[in-house]
Amino acid sequence: MQVLCVDQDKNFCNFIKREGEALGVRVSGVMTFDQAQERMRDQSSYACIFNSSHCDHLATVDQLSFSLAYDDLPTVSLLQELKATQKVRYIAGKMMSSEEARYLLAQLCQLEAYEKLKGDWVAEIPEQLMKAYEISSYEKLGIIEKLIKNNSHQPAWEELQFIVHKIAGSAGFYGRFMACEICKKMEIHIKQKEYALIDLNSFYRQLYLYIQ
Repeated sequence: MQVLCVDQDKNFCNFIKREGEALGVRVSGVMTFDQAQERMRDQSSYACIFNSSHCDHLATVDQLSFSLAYDDLPTVSLLQELKATQKVRYIAGKMMSSEEARYLLAQLCQLEAYEKLKGDWVAEIPEQLMKAYEISSYEKLGIIEKLIKNNSHQPAWEELQFIVHKIAGSAGFYGRFMACEICKKMEIHIKQKEYALIDLNSFYRQLYLYIQ
């Protein structure tokens, strides 16, 4: 499967291309939605990363696998709304690390090496149970969102530790291993009062993606 990056920001498209090359994924960049539609008419096996400015056009897209990239991450409530009403698999911040970009590309393209990271049991989890987990995980993400925004200078570390502990405890079982891993690391840093090692904005951005 190929990936189409639809964004006027050439630097972002080139970044996605470089990370795609590292995974053996071919990425093409276009600037407009019309250009994207023309490409998709010629080649149906595209997974797409759309700039969030194209959100209103998504109802016309037939692709089964695409994501939205935002300059500033939308609120958790909007994240839930978009994933419930649009055909969006992932929502991510454009300010992402190489690891995040490769994770996003691998998930969109369902790369075998990444799919093997999921436990065999995940595919057997009933849809209703998975939906309940997703709702619960977004609620916890929303709590973290408020903790960071309302206490940016002096976060409520104990409450944050409690929430990340709960996320780590369930995320792995439901196939969100990256979310589980970063929450475990965060919990250790908080327990040991290693606050200087914590980048809350980076943690939140990563968790936002990995928990999906």
